[in-house]
Amino acid sequence: MIFSTQAEDLPEHSGTIFWSVVQRISGNKSRTLLRFFRSWNCISTLKIWLSNLVGTSILNPIKAPVEKPFPAKNRTVCAKSVCLCCDWIQDHYGTLSGKYHSLLDEMGGNITEQEVPVDFPESLYRLMEDAQYEVQVRFLNETIHEIFKLFDENMDAVTWEEKKLDDFLILLHRQFQNLKSCVSPATKFKRLERFFKTLNKKVLVEMNYSAQAWELIRKETKYVLEKLDLLVATMH
Repeated sequence: MIFSTQAEDLPEHSGTIFWSVVQRISGNKSRTLLRFFRSWNCISTLKIWLSNLVGTSILNPIKAPVEKPFPAKNRTVCAKSVCLCCDWIQDHYGTLSGKYHSLLDEMGGNITEQEVPVDFPESLYRLMEDAQYEVQVRFLNETIHEIFKLFDENMDAVTWEEKKLDDFLILLHRQFQNLKSCVSPATKFKRLERFFKTLNKKVLVEMNYSAQAWELIRKETKYVLEKLDLLVATMH
């Protein structure tokens, strides 16, 4: 373990009762555990973990203080996946994004200069720039999911390098799965869904899933993913 075990690293609201409970369960590792669950938003997760380990009776005496709400713009969603959701956005989203951007460029030739006949919903995107954190994460998740669905259409005419296409879709799906774990199910973004349906119809269907049509999809995919990167940059 690389976490510090100094007393000052413990959450100030962890409480002596909490400390004694953890110490009874894990002995010398207790400070490490509390260091790991250092955010108050995650104390409830630690209680669940302890409850699963030893039963609920030992946790009954613990009285958790009332949480203070985060500002709407910066509210995070650390209640799931042991607080790793927010860490994914901050520490891993950009790395994965960089990899699938490179694959998107490399799997085909130069990006076509032909205009895509469908406009991205810029007004919805501008709303997302000032939305609550969880709404922003849901927007990222839904957009990547819609992109992934596009690439599930007839690709017989595609001339891209197959291995790089497969790797691109694997990384895109991994990004989607990690974002999905950060948000609860909610109503979808209708304008976003309508945009991708129109893109499918106007480009893929009407152009008979041709190689030219798929080049337009690759161009629009690159544009949309770049927009998501810009949004993530404002979320830190």
